[in-house]
Amino acid sequence: MGRDLSAFLQARRTKNKKPCKAGEIYCVRCRAPKVPAGNMVEYEPKTETLGNLFAICPDCGLGINRRVNLTKLEQIRGQMNITMPQGLRHIVDSS
Repeated sequence: MGRDLSAFLQARRTKNKKPCKAGEIYCVRCRAPKVPAGNMVEYEPKTETLGNLFAICPDCGLGINRRVNLTKLEQIRGQMNITMPQGLRHIVDSS
């Protein structure tokens, strides 16, 4: 029955959730929240208010990422050293 299947899938999703704390990013290969290797993270803006945090998993070496709202970045930061992108210089500003 559809209702039984829906309830089963919802229970399975709830049971398997592992929310990230401040300073953690979820690693898909390890299936667990991890503190990035060396606490080094790069921020890549996608829109004016949203962006992605990219880092490396300390256990498996896979690239890990986390979608973040720029206004909530300080709550998520924890011990991570986040590198923000530098604006590109315009050709007129160069010598």
